[in-house]
Amino acid sequence: MLDVHPPHHAANTWRDFFIHIATIVVGLLIAVGIEQGVEHFHQREQVKQAREALDLERRKNIISSQIVAGILRRQQDAYSGTLAALQFLRVHPGTPLDRLPAPIVWVSNNATLDTVAWKTLQPSPIAALIPTSELQRDASLYRHIDRVNEAEDRMWDAVNQANRYEFTSANPSSLSAQQLDSVIAATENLLTENFEAATDLENLCRIEKGFGFTPCITRDELNTWKHYILGAKVGEVFGQAGRDYLVRRAASDEQLKKLRVELSALDKEEQ
Repeated sequence: MLDVHPPHHAANTWRDFFIHIATIVVGLLIAVGIEQGVEHFHQREQVKQAREALDLERRKNIISSQIVAGILRRQQDAYSGTLAALQFLRVHPGTPLDRLPAPIVWVSNNATLDTVAWKTLQPSPIAALIPTSELQRDASLYRHIDRVNEAEDRMWDAVNQANRYEFTSANPSSLSAQQLDSVIAATENLLTENFEAATDLENLCRIEKGFGFTPCITRDELNTWKHYILGAKVGEVFGQAGRDYLVRRAASDEQLKKLRVELSALDKEEQ
């Protein structure tokens, strides 16, 4: 609030009047300038604090991504063994647990990455003070992080769906054939969710390496989690039909490549 005080004596001449007006104007300009300067430095400090919070959150998430990778590997090992044991039990009903090919275990650790700093910044007026290109890069990072966290939430639901028989029995060998079929289907779904969570994490660590993320789970490793035919072998395995498919795919890839180049050029203009 700026206070304007009346003169202590009346202006006797036009010259005194204009000097008085000029003094008031200069005083107002100085006061406004000081106020704006203080606000400018305050805003700069707010932006600095927001960036520091985001930087700390990123550094924590880089470490957390490796932790999540370790958990997903452990779950892949546990769930694939559990599936093998359940399938064995389906073929050999009543097999004692100590004679199954693997233990039936439902390990779960709902580890997630942090998003507090980003979610705090988004609705804040401070966001308007940060360059759009910087915010867009952060938004891209957190979209990948959100996908990882959402996948982890689905994992929690899937594991509880798979092991719900434990509400009535602690021994899977006592389950009926129908119950085993249900648990096997739920375990296959659980493995699928674990694979998708690992894929989302692989995308995060590979695409966002500019933020300091390092490889956590590789595509080659993920390829060992499923039994499927690699794209390069489609022509070999499926004969002429596979080779025809690869020709069509190559043409499609070339078209998509051109479109991505055009899109990249527009992205550079936007920055």
